[in-house]
Amino acid sequence: MSESVEPRPPKPVVQVIVDALASRVVRPALEDGKLPHIAKLVEREGVRWDCTSIFPSITPAATCALTTGQYPDRTHIAGAYWYDPEEKDVAYFGDDIWTILAENPGEYVNDFQIGLNFHRLKADTVFEMLEEAGHPTAALNSMWFRGPHRHEISPPAELELAPGVEFAKELTGPTVLTLADFCRSGGVDGGPALEGPGGPTRRYGFHDQTTSAFLLNLFGQMHLPAYTLAYFPNNDFVSHEDGPRNAVHVLEKLDRTLGGLFALFGGVEKFLETFAFLMTGDHSQTDCAENPKAREIDLTDVLAEFTVVHGGESWKGGEDILACPNMRAAQLYLSEDGPSLETVRDALLRCERVDQVIWRTPIHRAGGPGPGEERTTFHVATAERGTLRFTPADGPEAAAAPGWKQAVDDYGNRWRYEGDLAALDGAVTAGEDGADLIRFKHYPNAFERIATSFFQESGALWATAIPGAEFRLPRTTTHAGGSHGSLHLFDSASPLIFGGLPDDVIVPEHPRTVDVVPLAMRCLHVQPPWEPGQGRVCT
Repeated sequence: MSESVEPRPPKPVVQVIVDALASRVVRPALEDGKLPHIAKLVEREGVRWDCTSIFPSITPAATCALTTGQYPDRTHIAGAYWYDPEEKDVAYFGDDIWTILAENPGEYVNDFQIGLNFHRLKADTVFEMLEEAGHPTAALNSMWFRGPHRHEISPPAELELAPGVEFAKELTGPTVLTLADFCRSGGVDGGPALEGPGGPTRRYGFHDQTTSAFLLNLFGQMHLPAYTLAYFPNNDFVSHEDGPRNAVHVLEKLDRTLGGLFALFGGVEKFLETFAFLMTGDHSQTDCAENPKAREIDLTDVLAEFTVVHGGESWKGGEDILACPNMRAAQLYLSEDGPSLETVRDALLRCERVDQVIWRTPIHRAGGPGPGEERTTFHVATAERGTLRFTPADGPEAAAAPGWKQAVDDYGNRWRYEGDLAALDGAVTAGEDGADLIRFKHYPNAFERIATSFFQESGALWATAIPGAEFRLPRTTTHAGGSHGSLHLFDSASPLIFGGLPDDVIVPEHPRTVDVVPLAMRCLHVQPPWEPGQGRVCT
């Protein structure tokens, strides 16, 4: 009789989100010796360079995928700027939020934190799933934090005086919750609040220096969480202003923080004996054109033949289109009795800086009925690379498409398609099981990402911008440095850097940001909602 093998114990996890972490920036920085502590992880073959974001690859939706393990069609977080038909209002959580914070900090707390977590988010967070399984968790400066434990809110005194604003008294989150200057809990066993610098010069604590202090303060304690998520926002801020390659100094500071974390346990090897480590970006960034005329796609100009709702506002009555720019992507909502999708599509494609127009049929108009029971087909149109149609080949969303070609992607999703694969830079090769394998060089995992970007809150159409360009309305801004939001590789590919994972936790060859939470849960012996590397559409 063979000897029974004791199951391994759950292994605690440290997950780090570096906003806008780009593989094309990290690789040369490592080669130049600028990130020595990260290099120690990479040298152990603990890296995948093509961890792919969701679409739209923009922070609120993209970080949500890293804290739920779900695509937008499950979280119902449709980007940074969208229309909510249930609430009949516009949700705006874009990067102009720091201006909002300076002008009306109460709105920031009420909308950006309370609204996102407790009203708009429809999926369970990793904190909820792990706490239910009995594991104490920690969220350090994460915009997604919903959990079962009550925490008091203590806004800075000068912010509490903001006129006409009533701050929440408490929020529910994980065992340990820090939200910049607004909430600073103690450790797993309670005790003194975690310490970190804040104030207006550090965005009231939504700053890398603050997250670093919280992380080192927490891990200097004896009793540690089973799962800790730490969010570092500064790389995104600086990349937007100065360009991704000019933000390496931000990553160097982060590397020193990781060195300090590892040193608390005797170095990286000792740290990885105790903890599993996962670090990636929610998206990456591409370089923007310096000249505003080359960079800015003003949707009111492109759609001049239609009436367009003013930026930040909801329908007033009589407008044709409500447009929501999400940096390098934009979603457009069509009024119930407004223009045809085809006329809007054609207007968009007449702009040479629009890369793709994407929609599904049947379409969903704002204020009108939903798509109903008719099976969904997805469409991608370009000005010069043709038009492509695709649909799931099996599963509940499968549509009958006689005569169309079939292929499987890297995650086991099976698709039917017809038209020009060049619209998404797709290519088909013979797969191991005889099925054709489809991949998209410059628009990674395009079929799955598009299929999971349409749901009740999303618009009738998405538009994407060519590299270097961004969408805007008169009341929104663009970036002279870098930007993101589209399907493009430069917006979407981050390194997944890892170490200390148990032998039975396997990182997919082509990971996605939605795989990171399942990997963390597997380290702790908790069943994730999806397995790492599993297809999310045709299963």
